[in-house]
Amino acid sequence: MFAVLALLMASASVTAQNSPNKRYNLVVTSADATQGSVEGGGYYAQSQTTVITAFPQRNYRFSHWSDGSSENPRTITVDKDAEIKAHFAYTGCVVNVEITPKGAGTVTGAGRYSPGDEVVIVARPNPGYTFACSKDSSSITYRFKARYNATYNLTTKFMPKGTNPADYVGKDTGKDFDTDVIYNRDINLYPNPVENELTVSGTYMYKIDLYNVDGQLINSYPGVNGRIYNIDVQKLPSGSYYINVETARGMFTRKFIKR
Repeated sequence: MFAVLALLMASASVTAQNSPNKRYNLVVTSADATQGSVEGGGYYAQSQTTVITAFPQRNYRFSHWSDGSSENPRTITVDKDAEIKAHFAYTGCVVNVEITPKGAGTVTGAGRYSPGDEVVIVARPNPGYTFACSKDSSSITYRFKARYNATYNLTTKFMPKGTNPADYVGKDTGKDFDTDVIYNRDINLYPNPVENELTVSGTYMYKIDLYNVDGQLINSYPGVNGRIYNIDVQKLPSGSYYINVETARGMFTRKFIKR
Protein backbone atom coordinates (compact mmCIF):
# COMPACT_ATOMS: atom_id res chain seq x y z
CA MET A 1 0.00 0.00 0.00
CA PHE A 2 2.84 2.41 0.87
CA ALA A 3 4.43 1.65 -2.49
CA VAL A 4 1.18 2.53 -4.26
CA LEU A 5 0.89 5.80 -2.33
CA ALA A 6 4.51 6.70 -3.16
CA LEU A 7 3.86 6.01 -6.83
CA LEU A 8 0.73 8.18 -6.82
CA MET A 9 2.56 11.05 -5.09
CA ALA A 10 5.42 10.89 -7.58
CA SER A 11 2.95 10.90 -10.45
CA ALA A 12 1.16 13.93 -8.99
CA SER A 13 4.48 15.76 -8.62
CA VAL A 14 5.38 15.17 -12.27
CA THR A 15 1.91 16.30 -13.35
CA ALA A 16 2.25 19.51 -11.32
CA GLN A 17 5.66 20.24 -12.83
CA ASN A 18 4.37 19.80 -16.35
CA SER A 19 1.07 21.56 -15.71
CA PRO A 20 0.12 23.98 -18.49
CA ASN A 21 -0.91 26.41 -15.76
CA LYS A 22 2.67 26.72 -14.51
CA ARG A 23 3.83 30.32 -14.93
CA TYR A 24 7.28 31.84 -14.58
CA ASN A 25 8.28 35.33 -13.50
CA LEU A 26 10.63 37.24 -15.82
CA VAL A 27 11.91 40.36 -14.05
CA VAL A 28 13.47 42.97 -16.35
CA THR A 29 15.15 45.99 -14.77
CA SER A 30 17.70 48.69 -15.53
CA ALA A 31 21.08 48.41 -13.81
CA ASP A 32 20.89 52.19 -13.35
CA ALA A 33 17.58 53.99 -13.84
CA THR A 34 19.40 57.30 -14.42
CA GLN A 35 21.07 55.80 -17.50
CA GLY A 36 18.15 54.06 -19.14
CA SER A 37 14.80 52.32 -18.80
CA VAL A 38 13.36 48.97 -19.90
CA GLU A 39 10.10 47.49 -21.12
CA GLY A 40 8.97 43.88 -20.86
CA GLY A 41 8.86 41.19 -18.25
CA GLY A 42 6.04 39.68 -16.22
CA TYR A 43 4.49 36.24 -15.73
CA TYR A 44 4.49 33.84 -18.66
CA ALA A 45 3.49 30.26 -19.38
CA GLN A 46 6.29 27.79 -19.96
CA SER A 47 7.90 28.18 -23.44
CA GLN A 48 6.01 31.42 -24.08
CA THR A 49 8.02 34.07 -25.92
CA THR A 50 8.18 37.76 -25.09
CA VAL A 51 10.13 40.83 -26.17
CA ILE A 52 12.21 42.98 -23.83
CA THR A 53 13.64 46.35 -24.82
CA ALA A 54 16.16 48.75 -23.29
CA PHE A 55 15.90 52.52 -23.86
CA PRO A 56 18.98 54.63 -23.03
CA GLN A 57 18.74 58.13 -21.62
CA ARG A 58 20.49 61.12 -23.17
CA ASN A 59 24.27 60.67 -23.30
CA TYR A 60 23.95 56.89 -22.86
CA ARG A 61 23.63 53.87 -25.14
CA PHE A 62 22.52 50.33 -24.49
CA SER A 63 25.54 48.12 -23.78
CA HIS A 64 24.38 44.59 -22.84
CA TRP A 65 22.02 42.46 -20.77
CA SER A 66 23.26 40.92 -17.55
CA ASP A 67 23.43 37.45 -19.13
CA GLY A 68 25.82 38.71 -21.83
CA SER A 69 23.43 39.24 -24.74
CA SER A 70 23.71 42.54 -26.65
CA GLU A 71 20.55 42.06 -28.73
CA ASN A 72 18.05 44.90 -28.35
CA PRO A 73 15.08 44.53 -28.67
CA ARG A 74 15.39 40.91 -27.64
CA THR A 75 13.02 37.96 -27.93
CA ILE A 76 13.13 35.54 -24.97
CA THR A 77 11.59 32.12 -24.53
CA VAL A 78 10.55 31.87 -20.88
CA ASP A 79 11.24 28.48 -19.27
CA LYS A 80 12.15 29.48 -15.72
CA ASP A 81 12.03 32.32 -13.21
CA ALA A 82 14.72 34.81 -14.18
CA GLU A 83 15.94 38.34 -13.60
CA ILE A 84 17.68 40.25 -16.40
CA LYS A 85 19.22 43.70 -16.08
CA ALA A 86 19.99 46.16 -18.86
CA HIS A 87 23.38 47.85 -18.71
CA PHE A 88 24.16 51.15 -20.42
CA ALA A 89 27.36 52.95 -21.44
CA TYR A 90 28.10 56.67 -21.37
CA THR A 91 28.21 58.39 -24.76
CA GLY A 92 29.02 61.94 -23.72
CA CYS A 93 32.62 63.02 -23.46
CA VAL A 94 34.96 61.16 -21.10
CA VAL A 95 38.29 62.71 -20.18
CA ASN A 96 40.95 60.47 -18.65
CA VAL A 97 44.31 61.81 -17.48
CA GLU A 98 47.41 59.74 -16.75
CA ILE A 99 50.35 61.23 -14.88
CA THR A 100 53.79 60.01 -15.84
CA PRO A 101 55.72 59.16 -13.79
CA LYS A 102 53.16 58.43 -11.09
CA GLY A 103 53.31 60.84 -8.17
CA ALA A 104 55.21 63.46 -10.16
CA GLY A 105 52.37 65.97 -10.23
CA THR A 106 48.66 66.68 -9.95
CA VAL A 107 46.04 67.23 -12.63
CA THR A 108 42.49 68.55 -12.32
CA GLY A 109 39.69 68.41 -14.88
CA ALA A 110 39.29 64.71 -15.62
CA GLY A 111 35.73 63.35 -15.69
CA ARG A 112 32.56 63.38 -17.79
CA TYR A 113 31.28 66.27 -19.87
CA SER A 114 28.28 66.98 -22.06
CA PRO A 115 29.02 67.73 -25.73
CA GLY A 116 29.94 71.38 -26.21
CA ASP A 117 31.20 71.89 -22.66
CA GLU A 118 34.56 73.55 -22.21
CA VAL A 119 37.08 71.16 -20.68
CA VAL A 120 39.80 72.80 -18.60
CA ILE A 121 42.76 70.62 -17.59
CA VAL A 122 45.26 72.13 -15.15
CA ALA A 123 48.52 70.31 -14.39
CA ARG A 124 51.02 71.16 -11.65
CA PRO A 125 54.34 69.46 -10.85
CA ASN A 126 55.06 68.22 -7.34
CA PRO A 127 58.17 69.42 -5.48
CA GLY A 128 61.31 68.02 -7.13
CA TYR A 129 59.63 67.70 -10.55
CA THR A 130 59.05 69.89 -13.57
CA PHE A 131 57.25 69.52 -16.86
CA ALA A 132 59.00 67.50 -19.53
CA CYS A 133 58.98 70.44 -21.96
CA SER A 134 57.84 73.59 -20.16
CA LYS A 135 60.50 73.29 -17.50
CA ASP A 136 60.00 76.75 -15.98
CA SER A 137 56.21 76.58 -15.57
CA SER A 138 54.46 76.16 -12.22
CA SER A 139 51.24 75.08 -13.99
CA ILE A 140 49.88 74.41 -17.47
CA THR A 141 46.28 74.83 -18.60
CA TYR A 142 44.88 72.84 -21.50
CA ARG A 143 41.43 73.74 -22.90
CA PHE A 144 39.19 72.13 -25.52
CA LYS A 145 35.52 71.61 -26.39
CA ALA A 146 33.96 68.30 -25.37
CA ARG A 147 32.76 66.26 -28.35
CA TYR A 148 29.84 63.90 -28.54
CA ASN A 149 30.58 60.24 -27.88
CA ALA A 150 34.33 60.75 -27.54
CA THR A 151 36.96 59.60 -25.07
CA TYR A 152 40.05 61.74 -24.47
CA ASN A 153 43.05 59.92 -23.02
CA LEU A 154 45.56 62.56 -21.89
CA THR A 155 49.07 61.88 -20.60
CA THR A 156 50.81 64.60 -18.60
CA LYS A 157 54.60 64.27 -18.72
CA PHE A 158 56.80 65.33 -15.83
CA MET A 159 60.47 64.68 -15.04
CA PRO A 160 62.79 65.15 -12.06
CA LYS A 161 64.40 68.59 -11.98
CA GLY A 162 67.81 68.71 -13.60
CA THR A 163 67.09 65.77 -15.91
CA ASN A 164 67.69 65.95 -19.65
CA PRO A 165 64.30 65.36 -21.34
CA ALA A 166 65.89 63.24 -24.08
CA ASP A 167 67.53 61.02 -21.49
CA TYR A 168 64.39 60.76 -19.39
CA VAL A 169 61.60 60.14 -21.89
CA GLY A 170 63.70 58.70 -24.70
CA LYS A 171 62.77 61.57 -27.01
CA ASP A 172 61.36 65.03 -26.54
CA THR A 173 58.01 65.31 -28.33
CA GLY A 174 57.78 69.02 -27.61
CA LYS A 175 54.49 68.61 -25.72
CA ASP A 176 53.62 68.31 -22.04
CA PHE A 177 50.30 66.65 -22.92
CA ASP A 178 49.94 63.69 -25.21
CA THR A 179 46.36 63.41 -26.45
CA ASP A 180 44.63 60.33 -27.84
CA VAL A 181 41.01 60.86 -28.90
CA ILE A 182 38.73 57.90 -29.52
CA TYR A 183 35.38 58.52 -31.23
CA ASN A 184 32.89 55.94 -30.02
CA ARG A 185 30.66 55.71 -33.08
CA ASP A 186 27.17 54.82 -32.04
CA ILE A 187 23.72 55.71 -33.40
CA ASN A 188 22.67 59.35 -33.06
CA LEU A 189 19.33 60.98 -33.93
CA TYR A 190 18.83 64.68 -34.70
CA PRO A 191 16.89 66.82 -34.45
CA ASN A 192 14.94 65.14 -31.69
CA PRO A 193 12.07 66.09 -31.34
CA VAL A 194 11.71 66.30 -35.12
CA GLU A 195 9.13 67.84 -37.46
CA ASN A 196 10.17 67.09 -41.04
CA GLU A 197 13.35 65.07 -41.55
CA LEU A 198 15.12 62.81 -39.07
CA THR A 199 18.86 62.27 -39.54
CA VAL A 200 20.32 58.98 -38.33
CA SER A 201 24.11 58.88 -38.07
CA GLY A 202 26.91 56.92 -36.43
CA THR A 203 28.57 53.61 -37.09
CA TYR A 204 28.07 51.92 -40.48
CA MET A 205 24.39 51.07 -40.94
CA TYR A 206 22.79 48.40 -43.13
CA LYS A 207 19.06 48.61 -42.38
CA ILE A 208 16.60 50.75 -40.40
CA ASP A 209 13.14 49.69 -39.23
CA LEU A 210 10.64 52.28 -37.97
CA TYR A 211 8.10 51.26 -35.29
CA ASN A 212 5.32 52.99 -33.40
CA VAL A 213 5.00 52.73 -29.62
CA ASP A 214 2.82 49.62 -29.97
CA GLY A 215 5.64 47.77 -31.72
CA GLN A 216 3.99 47.86 -35.16
CA LEU A 217 6.37 48.15 -38.11
CA ILE A 218 5.61 51.37 -40.01
CA ASN A 219 8.38 51.32 -42.60
CA SER A 220 11.62 49.53 -43.40
CA TYR A 221 14.70 50.98 -45.07
CA PRO A 222 16.85 48.01 -46.15
CA GLY A 223 19.34 49.80 -48.42
CA VAL A 224 20.96 52.23 -46.00
CA ASN A 225 24.61 51.15 -46.41
CA GLY A 226 26.28 54.19 -44.90
CA ARG A 227 26.95 56.27 -41.79
CA ILE A 228 24.23 58.89 -42.42
CA TYR A 229 20.62 58.36 -43.48
CA ASN A 230 17.69 60.80 -43.63
CA ILE A 231 14.09 59.72 -42.99
CA ASP A 232 11.11 61.83 -44.05
CA VAL A 233 8.73 61.88 -41.06
CA GLN A 234 6.44 64.75 -42.11
CA LYS A 235 3.41 62.47 -42.57
CA LEU A 236 3.79 60.69 -39.24
CA PRO A 237 1.24 61.61 -36.56
CA SER A 238 2.69 63.38 -33.53
CA GLY A 239 3.96 61.06 -30.84
CA SER A 240 6.81 58.72 -29.88
CA TYR A 241 8.47 56.28 -32.28
CA TYR A 242 11.38 53.86 -32.28
CA ILE A 243 13.91 52.88 -34.89
CA ASN A 244 15.77 49.60 -34.88
CA VAL A 245 19.12 49.96 -36.66
CA GLU A 246 21.20 47.07 -37.96
CA THR A 247 24.86 48.12 -37.94
CA ALA A 248 28.35 46.74 -38.24
CA ARG A 249 28.48 46.74 -34.43
CA GLY A 250 25.16 45.06 -33.80
CA MET A 251 21.55 46.13 -33.34
CA PHE A 252 20.59 49.46 -31.76
CA THR A 253 17.20 50.86 -30.74
CA ARG A 254 16.59 54.59 -30.47
CA LYS A 255 13.52 56.61 -29.54
CA PHE A 256 12.45 59.88 -31.13
CA ILE A 257 9.49 62.23 -30.84
CA LYS A 258 7.54 63.52 -33.84
CA ARG A 259 6.08 66.97 -33.21
